[in-house]
Amino acid sequence: MSRIGEPITYDDLAEFHIDEPYEPFTAEAEYAHRDEFQGAVDVVMERINALLDPQYQFSDDLQSTGVRGTARFM
Repeated sequence: MSRIGEPITYDDLAEFHIDEPYEPFTAEAEYAHRDEFQGAVDVVMERINALLDPQYQFSDDLQSTGVRGTARFM
């Protein structure tokens, strides 16, 4: 069974927008914008986590219960 969540909109990620030019996938960008990148990733992961069956979701402390890799999603 596949599950598709609500789209993540540009506005959903507003607090992580970067309003200056940068070159993606560089050490400089990672250093300068690490918090914004991680924030956006966290939003995506939270949305994915909400679609998973409870036994595959992160626990309250955001730790896995032992299911690793693609097994979480299959």
